[in-house]
Amino acid sequence: MEQVLALLQHPERLQQEYEQRLNRLQQAHASHTDTDVLEKQHQHLKQGKSRLIDSYTEGLIDKSDFDPKMAQPIANLSNFNFRLIPLANKMQAKPNCFW
Repeated sequence: MEQVLALLQHPERLQQEYEQRLNRLQQAHASHTDTDVLEKQHQHLKQGKSRLIDSYTEGLIDKSDFDPKMAQPIANLSNFNFRLIPLANKMQAKPNCFW
């Protein structure tokens, strides 16, 4: 009961808390959008890597062409994993701002 009375006496505290939670929610949404974009790019790289492997197994390119072409997708996928995993962990750790 005392907490309710305190809030009624200081409504600016309630407004401030609401704005802080809203800001956290907006930041979480922005991070989620970034994660979606990175996941799509990650899928695109994985598909390119798969197509390159298919080309090699079907004999369309030889080993001397395959090895240098394969180095770039592997490096790019490692870079994406390095960036994507922390973002995904951050999204899972964020609590709901409005309970």
